[in-house]
Amino acid sequence: MTKSELRREIKAVKRNLDEDYISRNSRLVYEKLVTLPEFAAFDNIYIYVNYNQEVQTVDIINLCLQKKKNVFVPKIVSSEMIFVQINSLTELERGAYGILEPKSDNEDKVCSGLLVMPMLACDRAFNRLGYGGGYYDRYLEKHPENVKVALGYDFQMVESIETDRYDVPLDIIVIPEKIYRNIDL
Repeated sequence: MTKSELRREIKAVKRNLDEDYISRNSRLVYEKLVTLPEFAAFDNIYIYVNYNQEVQTVDIINLCLQKKKNVFVPKIVSSEMIFVQINSLTELERGAYGILEPKSDNEDKVCSGLLVMPMLACDRAFNRLGYGGGYYDRYLEKHPENVKVALGYDFQMVESIETDRYDVPLDIIVIPEKIYRNIDL
């Protein structure tokens, strides 16, 4: 299946998810993510703010802030993704594509830590299918030192994903069913 065919198929399934499914499965993902040794080990957490039917991240962000971790959220600036540190969810506003992003443009200069990203699909070879903009792949090409974690639902784990030379493999995949690891801390 081509990337565009797989994107269409997964988006169709996601559009039909109800709030109960999203909430229940997001909680299961949350519970798994926060038990990762990498979650405990890293002070810098780079994390998306969920949009539409993605695994919800607001509780994860709030927990990180409570634990005094440095929380960085993506923002699209001139067709590139940067990460900006936030200290509260009130520092977010609707930005590119209607997604909540930091009001500030003060890009993080640290650029290493636990990078938690959304996905449309992934496979057991740790390939990730994103939304097609290439934002994360371009960011990770410049910042390979991050531990890369994707959050998703069980149905987003597929047999295989077509890849190209720009695709950056994941280190960890967290879905409600289980945690897949391609790294040892």
